[in-house]
Amino acid sequence: MVASALAADLYPEKRTLFLNAIQVVFGVGAALGPFISRGLMAQGTDWRALYLGLAAFNSLLFVCLLFYKVPRSAASESLHISALVSVLHKPAFGALCLMQALYVGAEVSFFSWMPTYFDNHLIEGAKWAGLVATVFWVAMTTGRLLNCWLIHHVRLMRLTFASALGGAIFSALALSTRNPLPVMGCVAIVGLCYSGIFSLVLSEAGDRFTSVAGTAFGGVMAMGGLGGAILPWVVGFLSTTKMGWNGALMTVPAVLIVLAILAKTLERKPAQ
Repeated sequence: MVASALAADLYPEKRTLFLNAIQVVFGVGAALGPFISRGLMAQGTDWRALYLGLAAFNSLLFVCLLFYKVPRSAASESLHISALVSVLHKPAFGALCLMQALYVGAEVSFFSWMPTYFDNHLIEGAKWAGLVATVFWVAMTTGRLLNCWLIHHVRLMRLTFASALGGAIFSALALSTRNPLPVMGCVAIVGLCYSGIFSLVLSEAGDRFTSVAGTAFGGVMAMGGLGGAILPWVVGFLSTTKMGWNGALMTVPAVLIVLAILAKTLERKPAQ
């Protein structure tokens, strides 16, 4: 999130492109991490060693960032509570915050609970469960590469609407069979659909609130984090009720439909 905010300030003329590029690199790490971890654990590596290795990499990153000098142009705007309060009164800002909360919640719910769904609900799904996160994030990264081209030809909210609607359809289809192969195919398509929404919503916030872009980013990202914390918990809780896993995971397409409606509404009300 901090990297996205810095990129948006450093390269305002190419904000959408750079935000999407950062998400591409994020996707590469998110795809490789589970794949490598799964391979190491299959060879007998203790799971604690994986976390220690991650801690070592983060320590190295901390030292690098400690001595990295942020350009002044990127540090010109800090978070201003008064500015945040003023944009909170804007319906478009509230809609973007809600969209990001719904998206991050749907994304985290889908890719974090799908391995459990494979393991517990699908026929011989345990054999496939370890690949779900990798397939999802490879598709996400591929989609983000495609979005580098699409953002120059399709309006941001129109692309967000199409992505959310596609994600809703295929996340629902993923729950329609107990055969692992077609479900994995739906997981890949959902990853493609999800791929651009995060950066598209942020870019729209930057375009609509240019004078307080950093503050707007902070508010939208905070709501995204909130959605990512609450919705996966809701799905997990619902899975323990009579709804079961199918009913609980139907929460994902439901919130994506709401997101699509909000995107269509904002598309009809362009920034002034």
